This record gives sequence, structure tokens and C-alpha cells, in this order.
Amino acid sequence: MRYLLGDPPTREVWESGLYSNIDKLYIGKFCSIASGATFMMAGNQGHRMDWISTFPFSSETFGDKVQDGFLPLEIRL
Repeated sequence: MRYLLGDPPTREVWESGLYSNIDKLYIGKFCSIASGATFMMAGNQGHRMDWISTFPFSSETFGDKVQDGFLPLEIRL
């Protein structure tokens, strides 16, 4: 993390290893990101890339006719 300001919440999350290096997020040199902001990446969140949206809609949103957007853990790559 090149420009991490070192606020305790961000540092704790980063050092915990919660975010592995499956995906890489490149952010410009002059960007400001709020403390506590979370980036949901495709490789470690189980997003369905074959759907019209990568947002994991639940079946509760659209009713029983829609398959649940969350993949069981054993199916994730």
C-alpha cells in the first residue's frame, strides 16, 4: 500500500490478511478514499461474471423465480 495514511481501522484490516492478493486494485496517485471504504473485487467475492450484473442479488429481491446471486463457498474459485 503505497499511500496508506495509516489510520488504525484501515491498517487493522490490511494487516489481518482479510484481503488476499487474488485481485489487484490500481488507484491513481492523487485519489482520496474515505477511511473504512471497501472495494469488492471479482475474484474474492464470488461475483457471477456470467450474469447481467456482478452485484450478488438475492432471491428475496426479485422473488422465487430468480436464482440466488450468492455462490456457495465450495463453488467459488
